[in-house]
Amino acid sequence: MAAKMENSSELKIDFVLGEHDSNAAKGKIVIECIKYLLYERHQVPTTVDQILRYTELEMAEGGRNVVSRRPTVSSRNDSKKRIQLYNDLKCLFQNVEHLFSSSTVSSVVLVFGSTAVSPKESYVINFQTNVNSIKGSNDIKSESSQKRLSRKLIRTLVMNQELRSFKEISSTPLLVFVRVPRSVENSWFKPKQSFKIPWRGNFCRILVKDTEMTEEEEAIREEDLVWLQAPVPIKGYNEKVKDASAVYSDFWN
Repeated sequence: MAAKMENSSELKIDFVLGEHDSNAAKGKIVIECIKYLLYERHQVPTTVDQILRYTELEMAEGGRNVVSRRPTVSSRNDSKKRIQLYNDLKCLFQNVEHLFSSSTVSSVVLVFGSTAVSPKESYVINFQTNVNSIKGSNDIKSESSQKRLSRKLIRTLVMNQELRSFKEISSTPLLVFVRVPRSVENSWFKPKQSFKIPWRGNFCRILVKDTEMTEEEEAIREEDLVWLQAPVPIKGYNEKVKDASAVYSDFWN
């Protein structure tokens, strides 16, 4: 294997699920990971949840800027970017949730860069989980599990000093890839048969596991998996932001 690029870094993070955590909960932690990385890697000026709430309020106001009643050209441009980001994220999150609720997802790869061939950063989330893991539900127990795992994930990411020491990257699209069984029924994600996990740039591997799987089980699944790509690249803003540890300090309290 070729040597990694100079000034690149690689790290591994283990994240353990509870024995009865559902597929819906796994989809939720992927969504929270996307939210966190967009903010922590300086792709958006504030947290994604704040952007979503602000944009909903702005659209409820009839498209007017909710801060300035006489918006400047700059503020109008920012408004357009927020609304586009809002629509793209809502669509992405909805389809991620549907995919996890209807199929067994083996891996998710989040790539910061214009292409997956030579990215600035890559985050690989591998699910070492039982094939028969429980499907998601809308009951109170499942929602409570999702919130608990989200807090646990954010704490793990924020407290990892190696991850937060990655060199700052400029504004760039976020590409999302998922690996699922070939039999999956999904019309939104598009097949990407040529995709290979990138090794250039900073690289973080997050291993999410519940029960241990035998090598034989993994080999059987490996032969029947296919890569899909989200058809919408996520484009944020490149502005100076506050330290993420302070922003998320009350997230897990």
